[in-house]
Amino acid sequence: MKKLTMGAFAILFTFIAVMSGYTATVDAAATLNAGTPVYCTLSTDVSSYGPNDKTGMQIRFTTSQDVSVNGAVLIPRGTAGTLNIVQAQHATSIGRPGEIQYSGAYILMGDKTIPIQYNNYVQGSSNMVLSIVSIVILPFGLIWGWFINGDEATVKAGTQFTVTIAQNTTI
Repeated sequence: MKKLTMGAFAILFTFIAVMSGYTATVDAAATLNAGTPVYCTLSTDVSSYGPNDKTGMQIRFTTSQDVSVNGAVLIPRGTAGTLNIVQAQHATSIGRPGEIQYSGAYILMGDKTIPIQYNNYVQGSSNMVLSIVSIVILPFGLIWGWFINGDEATVKAGTQFTVTIAQNTTI
């Protein structure tokens, strides 16, 4: 009797699954094509003056939307990624602004790294005109103008940006 009841339940559940349109899925490899856009959010502030923002250092970000192919989510929202600082220069005397340039590195999916393309250059405001005017016009302007710095280049955490997948990648 127990076997008959279990068999009836199996048939009933199979019937319900078929009628509801449920289909079992098999995990299969999917390809993320080169050039696919990925929307991201910067995780930390970046500055041309920051102690951790030096040439060669890394910047963290997370994906801000799921990346799907044919209805399957290949990169979930909140997935971590890394950008590389290519150049960082502090603001200097005589009004020269700070500069920072960073470029794409990868998105990390478990033990798989997905290479990305991205490049951004940010420059602070220049105070060079003020510095030169001070040097030329004001008494003691040569000294005063020398100590006027430009503004640092900064990008705030939470800044939205878009990277692209660098090469076809099987996930």
